[in-house]
This record gives sequence, C-alpha cells and structure tokens, in this order.
Amino acid sequence: MRAPALLLLAAVGTGALVAARPAPARAARHRDVAEVTIGAKCLAPGESRIVVTPDTLVIAQGESVSWAIEANSRVEAIAIRPKNQRSWLFEERPPYTGTRTTPAVASRMRADARGRYSYNVTVTCRDSTGQTWMETLDPDIIVN
Repeated sequence: MRAPALLLLAAVGTGALVAARPAPARAARHRDVAEVTIGAKCLAPGESRIVVTPDTLVIAQGESVSWAIEANSRVEAIAIRPKNQRSWLFEERPPYTGTRTTPAVASRMRADARGRYSYNVTVTCRDSTGQTWMETLDPDIIVN
C-alpha cells in the first residue's frame, strides 16, 4: 500500500507554503467480474429478510456481474430481471438464473451503457417444512 502523498503549494508573491489534504487513495484495479451476494432468512411468505450485497453495485464499462447465493441461506434459486428491459446494460437477454451451486451471470455489456440501472432479484425460498415461495428485492447497478 502506498503512503498518502502530501501536496505542497507555493503561494505566489508571499513565499508561504500551504499544505493540502493527502491525495485520495487510488481506486481498486479494474476487475472482470463484479460479485454480488444474495442471502435470505426465509421464515415464512412475507416474513423473509433478503439481503443483496452490495445493494447498489458500481461497475466500470465492460465488466460482467455474478450473483451468488450465500451458502447458509435458505434460498433455492434466484432470477435477475431488469425493471426496464429496453434500456438494460447487458446484451444478453434476461432473466439470469442461478442456484446454490451455480451463480447467475450477466456479461457482454453494451458499449453505450452508462448510468443507473434498476433490476429485481427474485429468490425462491424454502422453509424447514419444505414449503417454497418467492420474494423480490430491487437493487441498482451504476456504470461509470
């Protein structure tokens, strides 16, 4: 890790030196696949707690996204669907589906993709009695 740089500026005509704030740390290097984790406490229909981490994903042009189910959750399957399919950021047609062992993956980002994209994550829950039901959450993706 680099030590923070300290910028020194000379004030013209005064001979004074002014210290500025340290330069911000560099952003993480470009990654090929951005990972999203989906977990849920599936208690009963309408009483589940779904967690998407991160709930707002910020990615760079050209990245793919992988949505994986947390190992300890009671989610059986997931489906990812854009709220507006006409202006979706990926060329591949949704839904993107996944299971406990196979993540849902979206790739081949459109070259003109920029801005905020809303989508739905639908999870299929199973409780301890074997009953299944679906719950939906609506996170966002931001392309810089």
